[in-house]
Amino acid sequence: MQHNTGEITRSQILVSVPAPLNEVPWSGPETLVLWDNQNPTTRTQVDGIEQIEVRLKPQDLRSFRPGQTLVLPLPDGGPEVQALITDTFNDVNGTYNWKAVVQNGLPNASVLITQGQQQTHIAIFTEQGSYTLVADNVSGRATLVDEGKLIARQAMVDDGVVLQEHHELTPPLTP
Repeated sequence: MQHNTGEITRSQILVSVPAPLNEVPWSGPETLVLWDNQNPTTRTQVDGIEQIEVRLKPQDLRSFRPGQTLVLPLPDGGPEVQALITDTFNDVNGTYNWKAVVQNGLPNASVLITQGQQQTHIAIFTEQGSYTLVADNVSGRATLVDEGKLIARQAMVDDGVVLQEHHELTPPLTP
């Protein structure tokens, strides 16, 4: 008769290991053009900042995955950015994040994507300029901003904005 000492021996541990996945369990095309830049774009001014309105397909916003190539057409003759999603992670708040490496010969360029429950933010960095896109996850409506135009309006102080001069107004008289 063998006494049970409460110790578990190596022969008593059986762990089943799942078979490796052949494919990542995400759906979506290998290459995804996120918006069309060929049609005339609508441009609006919000607080003096030009925003280009584009439309994305909501199902495309749900299909990002590592190994997928995103095509991001930039406005005003900017280069078309082709970015390969390489990494993904979630933060503690449940926000999804993807990092992409630009593939089409644009040195020092990168793309970062952050997606919450309501919006997806895409930051595009190239030597020719930086752009941010904010898209509604349900409707696909999005605005694209050229960060260079935004920076040109800033004063040389933190959070400063260059004030517009009004020559038709006379300066106040001092006593």
